[in-house]
Amino acid sequence: MIDDVCALVDSEIEESLARYAAKASSTGAVVVASGDIDQLSGNYRGLVGELRRRGTGVLLMPSRTDGELFALRCPKLDRPRPGNGFLVHRGELTELQVAQVAAPARSSPDGPGDESSCTESG
Repeated sequence: MIDDVCALVDSEIEESLARYAAKASSTGAVVVASGDIDQLSGNYRGLVGELRRRGTGVLLMPSRTDGELFALRCPKLDRPRPGNGFLVHRGELTELQVAQVAAPARSSPDGPGDESSCTESG
């Protein structure tokens, strides 16, 4: 898993990761990377280029042109909201909603979720 893959462009490790990504599908491995759509769209070589050639990804809250990353256009989302987007796999789009898990209520000495009696000790 690579967060902000564009930060690795032209770095010492990028070439090794690109080779790994190229072999991943034949070995059953999966490479997951995130990045800014504007930076990803303009990159066709190295690790980003290799990941783009896989043709699989998730576009969250995409504009109609964000699909160009995978050589397609995104239709307008019926009900755009945070976490809404498309799974892209070999030119096919499937609408999806990424779940958001609510943070658990904090416990206090008076019981779960009662924050009124929480104090700081110093």
